[in-house]
Amino acid sequence: MLADRFSALFADTAARQLLADLAGVSHTALPTFALPTTSLRHFPKWLDRLEGIQAGSIKGHGNFLSDPASIGLVDASKSPPILTSIGKSLLAIKSTLYAEPARGEYELVKLLYFSNAQHTASVKAVLQGKRGHMAKMLQQFVPTPNSGVFLSHPSLLVVAELLALFPGAVTRLAQMPQQDLVDLATLGEAKMKTLGKGAKSPVGLDRLCKRISGDFTRAQERRLHFVIAMCILTIASHIPSSEAVGLSIPYPFGNLLTPLDLHRFHAHYTQDITIWFDGSQFLISASKRFEQLVAKPAPAVKVLAFKPQTLIPGGRGPAAPNASSRAARRSARTPVTIVIDQIMSERAEDFVERAVVEPMCGDNYVRVGHRAGETLALPDGMVPGADFYAVDDEGSPKHYIEVKSVVVDPPCDVTLTRAEYLRAVRCAQRSVPYWLVLVNATDWRWWVVKDFAEAMKTAELKEVLQFTVKIG
Repeated sequence: MLADRFSALFADTAARQLLADLAGVSHTALPTFALPTTSLRHFPKWLDRLEGIQAGSIKGHGNFLSDPASIGLVDASKSPPILTSIGKSLLAIKSTLYAEPARGEYELVKLLYFSNAQHTASVKAVLQGKRGHMAKMLQQFVPTPNSGVFLSHPSLLVVAELLALFPGAVTRLAQMPQQDLVDLATLGEAKMKTLGKGAKSPVGLDRLCKRISGDFTRAQERRLHFVIAMCILTIASHIPSSEAVGLSIPYPFGNLLTPLDLHRFHAHYTQDITIWFDGSQFLISASKRFEQLVAKPAPAVKVLAFKPQTLIPGGRGPAAPNASSRAARRSARTPVTIVIDQIMSERAEDFVERAVVEPMCGDNYVRVGHRAGETLALPDGMVPGADFYAVDDEGSPKHYIEVKSVVVDPPCDVTLTRAEYLRAVRCAQRSVPYWLVLVNATDWRWWVVKDFAEAMKTAELKEVLQFTVKIG
């Protein structure tokens, strides 16, 4: 049973003694790294609270001021209370953060821990205590294939932060079978509260489970935001400002997070950094805003060769319907991980939109790349088959632009879909421009292949779903 397996997390004698100390205690106080408080569980409420305090609308309940003051957003010693410089900075970006909890948490962590702000002694102690407890929890994790369950079910991070005082408990939690972790994460508050009431449960476990249940499903995602924001900011504070470096996850974050995790999550939090996969490793650099990038087109390049993917799967000979080989297991194959870098692809389109499309077309264009419009048919019955298309005064497409991000300079291979190929061929037939723009994601230099449509119409690829084109 799950209750028995949860009890087994406290196999250490020291852990059981600490549990026993909880028995009979009316209020179970355990350290936590969570910034949420009882009255401010969700990030937008922080912003609303700061706005109310700035406007002088101060409510009478006891933690109205003490909660934001405890982490240095409000100076409650003044009469009337006022926002600190950090509180003012956070409130100033309310309009861009209100509906973006991950970004909001990142900016809050950055202001509190990485802005060189001068905190009072009491605030400094609170912030150092939370950061230290997060580190203590992460130090007890061990990298396992199950780490991803903690990221997809952040209520498990609530469990982990409240187990961090009990020797061996977090390590054993991280090593639980994946299904047990999922079962634990989906218990709900009511069942979590009673998980420690079994006859075989150690003394005091019922008190601990009751304490966990109080936070189990309340703003649990903010634990995840805190850990990822702290990891990104720790890395960003040590990378050079003008070059890309290999991404490595520092200790103790690497016990829970992998480079692939940070690549997958980082764009939800910030554009302070850029992470991409170059085909062999993850790279990170301090990101420049796209509108600040200088457009530097390189010399024109051309299509050099086609590499149709037309191979038909072969066999070793016919087999009867009842042949015994049909029931045999397939031979084992080496696992292969393929990373499709959607983030860098979309950022390359962002760059081309500002550097190429807007200057050339003004407002007379439509962007469909990484948008739902990719699958909508145009008046000719075909999907766009490009990331952008310019329109004439009647709204009809008159120029198509496809963007591909690369990590090496031409000559290089790019992969096109059948829709992109067919659109290019249609453009060649009707003398409509179809440009292919290559963007080197490592330094944002770019190349335009203006004769791409003409090159495409010479290919015999009617039955091919996807193929590779060498550009050079």
